[in-house]
Amino acid sequence: MPFFDRLKDIFSRNSDDDTVKVSHIDKPIYYGTVTPYPNFNASDDTAIIRRAIETKGVNEDAIIAVLVKRSNEQRQRIKAVYETENGKKLTDNLKAALTGDLEDICLALLMTPAQNDAYQLMKATKGLGTDEEVLTEILATRTNQEIQEIKKAFKQEYKKELEEVIKSETSGNYTKILLQLLSGGRDESTRVDNDLVSKDTKVKSHKQNLKLFCFILYFISVVRLFILHKLVASR
Repeated sequence: MPFFDRLKDIFSRNSDDDTVKVSHIDKPIYYGTVTPYPNFNASDDTAIIRRAIETKGVNEDAIIAVLVKRSNEQRQRIKAVYETENGKKLTDNLKAALTGDLEDICLALLMTPAQNDAYQLMKATKGLGTDEEVLTEILATRTNQEIQEIKKAFKQEYKKELEEVIKSETSGNYTKILLQLLSGGRDESTRVDNDLVSKDTKVKSHKQNLKLFCFILYFISVVRLFILHKLVASR
């Protein structure tokens, strides 16, 4: 069965001990589609994953069922408990047990948001050319705190400063924009300064009027020149 079909099948299950229903919990305005598992036990999940890895042929469905139905915070707890109880990193064991898309997705699920962003930024700047869409999407949409966490994760994982990588892999005004975003100093206030808006509107209106006035003068000069040429030609 194709991987994504298996994923859909696992998500549709709703047995007593395998559910993600948390309808009784009030959700904020913005929230992820993967909610915290209500009956979470890191040690139990660790045991399930360990048995799934050690099973002959690897029980991939069991691994998927655990990882996709836990929040990121819960997955980080599973990763920590696994290493404590087994003396090995869960990511290393999954790399050895899985392949292809399933391996990539499971490893991504075990990253923190900052680690995943750092990984995507490294991929976007690695090799010939850069993936500017990825760079822009990540750096332009993260909060100041998230930017700092990304830079820290990047330094820890790749032993490089993200700013230096951006400088070496991009150029011109685009580099300046990305470095400004990486400074993490954006104004995140939601308060609207009405005086500033009014001044900005007046400036824009003045510029538009000035452009219109210049265009009218140019148009008049062209018409006058055309008429003059016609008069000269008719003599």
